[in-house]
Amino acid sequence: MSKDEFASIKVVYPPKQILQEFHNKVVAIFDNIKNNIDEINALTKQRDELLPLLMNGQAMVNYDLADD
Repeated sequence: MSKDEFASIKVVYPPKQILQEFHNKVVAIFDNIKNNIDEINALTKQRDELLPLLMNGQAMVNYDLADD
């Protein structure tokens, strides 16, 4: 596909009001996704720091504190 062919493609844009309504609905979803990614990264870092300590006995898990 040439640059001219690509430039000739017509793109339909919805009215600004519809774009704004869509944005208002999805912005919270994307904020939640970003927060989840940040939490996953923090938990992964904690896991990577604690796992070696657990494996070589420098840290222990208190199983008696777990809810059964």
